[in-house]
Amino acid sequence: MAALPVSLRPKWARQCFDLLKAGGLLATLMFPVGKFEGGPPFASLPSDYESLLLPLGFQCEKLEPITESFPARQGREWLGLWRKPLKPTSNQ
Repeated sequence: MAALPVSLRPKWARQCFDLLKAGGLLATLMFPVGKFEGGPPFASLPSDYESLLLPLGFQCEKLEPITESFPARQGREWLGLWRKPLKPTSNQ
């Protein structure tokens, strides 16, 4: 998602949802995490992923910083695991 401008991120989330089968798992490596101008890569926060994926019905199974990163990336990487629901929700 870091390569996408903010305006395209909802389409990315929808495409991920549409491509995964029911119960499928989406893994997201978030980098670079933070607030800054310019890009790509464009800044993002874990909450940006939540605001895109949760309304579609994804369930967050894991959302945490990666502790063993390459030194230049330390503190700027997060892992998210998101499960697509088995049954359709009203937001789909």
